[in-house]
Amino acid sequence: MVFLLYFTTALGFSQSEKPVTALDSARYFSKKGKTAYAQGDFQKAVSFFKKSTTIFSQKGSPEEIYTEYNQLGNALSMTGEISEALDSYLLSVTHSEKANDSLNLAKVMKNIGTLYSEQKNFPQAMQYYETALKYAQNLDDKMLKADCLNNIGVVYEQQEQYEKAIAAYSQAEIFYFEEKNESRLGMVYNNLAIVYKYLEKYQESMKYYQKALVFAEKIEDKYIAAVTKNNMGNLYALIGNYQKSLDLCTEALQESKTIDAKELMIETYGGISTAYEKMGNYPQALAYFKLYEQEKHDFINLQRSEQLAEMEVKYEVEKKENHIQLLQQQEEINGLEIAKQNMTSRIKSYVLFGGLLLVVVTAVYVYFLFRKEKKLAEERRILAVKEAEEQERARMARDIHDDLGSGLSKIRFLTDSLENAPAEGKFRSKIEAINHTAYHLVDNMRDLIWTLTPDNNTLENLLIRIREFANDYFNEFSIETDIVIPEDIPQKKIRSEAGRHLFSVVKETMQNVVKHSEATLFQLNVSLSENKLYITMKDNGKGFDTHSVFSGNGLKNMQSRMTTIGGTLNTESHNGVTTALAIDLEQLIQQN
Repeated sequence: MVFLLYFTTALGFSQSEKPVTALDSARYFSKKGKTAYAQGDFQKAVSFFKKSTTIFSQKGSPEEIYTEYNQLGNALSMTGEISEALDSYLLSVTHSEKANDSLNLAKVMKNIGTLYSEQKNFPQAMQYYETALKYAQNLDDKMLKADCLNNIGVVYEQQEQYEKAIAAYSQAEIFYFEEKNESRLGMVYNNLAIVYKYLEKYQESMKYYQKALVFAEKIEDKYIAAVTKNNMGNLYALIGNYQKSLDLCTEALQESKTIDAKELMIETYGGISTAYEKMGNYPQALAYFKLYEQEKHDFINLQRSEQLAEMEVKYEVEKKENHIQLLQQQEEINGLEIAKQNMTSRIKSYVLFGGLLLVVVTAVYVYFLFRKEKKLAEERRILAVKEAEEQERARMARDIHDDLGSGLSKIRFLTDSLENAPAEGKFRSKIEAINHTAYHLVDNMRDLIWTLTPDNNTLENLLIRIREFANDYFNEFSIETDIVIPEDIPQKKIRSEAGRHLFSVVKETMQNVVKHSEATLFQLNVSLSENKLYITMKDNGKGFDTHSVFSGNGLKNMQSRMTTIGGTLNTESHNGVTTALAIDLEQLIQQN
């Protein structure tokens, strides 16, 4: 009896919850898992569901077994353990088939489809959704049919097959309407509005947003109502009705304040500022833009931090280069003065001790000698400047590594220790953001130091560095790489500035693939002709509108970098994005 009391207490049972049998324990763990899942504590839910499935799989009924495996799969998918989640779902399928439970089979198939959809594996997702839909049709379960159709519409939408997405959403709408499920109707109306907005059918989009708003207000979902009003305001701005845009965004702002939805408040400030700007009310536009920036300031802007660090380093480099240039100019002046004095002295000497013929011969000799000495002096001066530049760059690399590197490492150490300490959600997010920024700055600092180190400034080292960075970078995001680089690369020194700009463009292209493309494959091909270096990068992601995307700063900065070093950049979006770089080798290779 003493042993039993210790065992139940160690598992966390209260005196009133002591299980009598193993199945009682399993049901207790299952109940705890459901509570943890509902509260958003998915790791704890996984722990409880693993205990319950272990017991149910040995002693439970078929229904308890496949239901528990389904719940474990849901919890694992929320923690990002995709492989384990899929295993649990498939075990649920196996036990459901043994029990001939078509309803649970349909639900699990839908869950597996969602798992693949979140991983952007759309063919597999569609296969499971369609299987779940067949089961739902055989069972004539309208809600399940509607959920499957809605999810199929999402897959079509993400693949930019908008007409098919509209057809699926519309069928789901019919079933939700028949079942009088107002929250799901609001959801599907929002989905339809988004698709019509992508198709630039703004009137249709507005109609569905208005329907979604009606249901959101009817079920008193203040957050969805505020989001829908803000979306409608942005849509009115697109069609030129700025007063209506202002009214709706202002309403969304007031409602987001009542529910303390910070991120939505920031979006509404931006929409209101845009509306005032388009209406010509620049003081109000500026006031709301300042509010937008002030609220957004709580979130650390990683891109801005990176730009700031880059600007500081660039300023230091330019300051050193200007100093070297001044030394170079002074050296030229001194050299010219010395050469002038030498020439004058020689001419006087030859005039005094020679005749007219000797003077002519001497003048010719002095002329060619002066040109030769001037050329030798220029070569010595260039060599001295190059040596000074390399020494200065090496010193700067050491200084940056010692000063900035130690500071960033300290930030990383402190934030790593803070992450393990208890903290409020808001402060934890800031700590994580600071840590993330420090890690990125350390990586960027390493790239800069690599570029500043004179021994690295060769064409072969640059291409090897690009290949290593691509493999390491995409490995973190489970993106497959296919990299082709020539085996015979000329052993040529390259200009450090040109190499730095070229590597920055390649690196930013890779970062854009991870941030925006949703790709699973990245291909990089490097080729050399007699006069040019070509770098072609391609992903199999969702692509983008090449006309509208150039309004941002990212591609403009990349284009500017390539122009600075005499190269070209071309971007095409077709079955993914292809970025082609080309640069003349004489622009890249350092001239002796």
